[in-house]
Amino acid sequence: MSFSDILPYFGIGIISILGIVVLIWLLIAGSILLVTKGLPKAINHFFAAIVTGNLDAAYAMTTPNFQKRTSKKQFTKFVKANRLKHHKRVQLPLFNVEGDWCPLDLTVELTSGEQVPLYVELVKDGKTWAIDGLERGQNTAELP
Repeated sequence: MSFSDILPYFGIGIISILGIVVLIWLLIAGSILLVTKGLPKAINHFFAAIVTGNLDAAYAMTTPNFQKRTSKKQFTKFVKANRLKHHKRVQLPLFNVEGDWCPLDLTVELTSGEQVPLYVELVKDGKTWAIDGLERGQNTAELP
């Protein structure tokens, strides 16, 4: 038996291993997408409501727990203090979902070019994500 007789089996083995690696990668990527489904949409809708001046809608996208800790007046003051109505873009980090909870350190870029660091906590209730925590990075203009 020569090397040229074994070569086709070697190629089949390499292709099989690569196929298994690709399959595992696809399964991992698919599970990540399923777990984080709706997160970017919830964040984008929240900031879109703020930009359009619909603070009632943005406040409604928060959890009852958030609303117990933060009045609508405090929320409005936080939005104004951090000039979030002038948001241009949100830079999202990689999601670190832990069950139905996702803490995020994100950056909001304002139309002036200034970047505002925010810490946001989202909680999944059924199929939707809601804001459960919102505070400014660097310990300025934080909500109680």
